[in-house]
Amino acid sequence: MSMVTGVQTCALPISAMQAGTTIRILARIGNVSASAPGEATQSGRVGDVIRVRNTTTRRALRGRILDGHSVEVVR
Repeated sequence: MSMVTGVQTCALPISAMQAGTTIRILARIGNVSASAPGEATQSGRVGDVIRVRNTTTRRALRGRILDGHSVEVVR
C-alpha cells in the first residue's frame, strides 16, 4: 500500500491597497456624489476602513476600500 503525503499551503490575503498608493476618494450623500484625488496612509484589504489623505486639501479622512484604487468616505 502506498501513501502520498503532501504539504498544504494556506494563502494569506494580500493587501488590496498599500500605504502610499495614489487613490480616488469617493463621497456620497444621498443622491449627490463627489470624488477627489488622495493617498492611502494605511494598507488594507477590500472592505477594510483605513486612513487616507485628500491630496488637494491635505485633509485626513477614513474610508472603506472598494478596490485597489478607490475608497468611500465613512463617517
